[in-house]
Amino acid sequence: LNKIFVSTGASFNEEIEGAAKILNGSDFSLLHCVTQYPTPLNQYNLSRMNYLRGFCNSVGWSDHSLTSQDGIKGTLASIFYGADVIERHFTILPPSETKDGPVSISPKNVMELKKFSQLTQEKMRDKLQNIFPLFHLTLGSEHRDLSKTEMKNRDYFRGRFINKVSKDTFYNWEKY
Repeated sequence: LNKIFVSTGASFNEEIEGAAKILNGSDFSLLHCVTQYPTPLNQYNLSRMNYLRGFCNSVGWSDHSLTSQDGIKGTLASIFYGADVIERHFTILPPSETKDGPVSISPKNVMELKKFSQLTQEKMRDKLQNIFPLFHLTLGSEHRDLSKTEMKNRDYFRGRFINKVSKDTFYNWEKY
């Protein structure tokens, strides 16, 4: 059995809908992502996961918040609001020793996420209220346009990925 995870970062609604049609009949999850690095907590728009649930049963959150400033508070909020899948950058190195260090979590953080995900909804809410009283600010809007920053990042990252199959290199911007 294969599971497919699709980040919807910097995607327009039509692109998400098209991907869901292609994946129909497959076991897949759509992950909400704000393509801004780092992502401020008040721009999470976790309500967007409700929109994604219209296309599949499993949704999640691809989190790129600034760990030194926000810890895992926003990730905890995403679990409380129904994320089935969490994507976080992970490192055992100090943040200064890896490119993704500022948005990466540690093994200790992973344990915290696991323990939190096993709590009841009521206990999750209580814990969030204690450590992050304004966690409701992560909800944002279910229906939204991409921000100016996301549009810039969309243009920047488009066409910048390659795949290697055996010894052949394929650029995603080339037509086959």
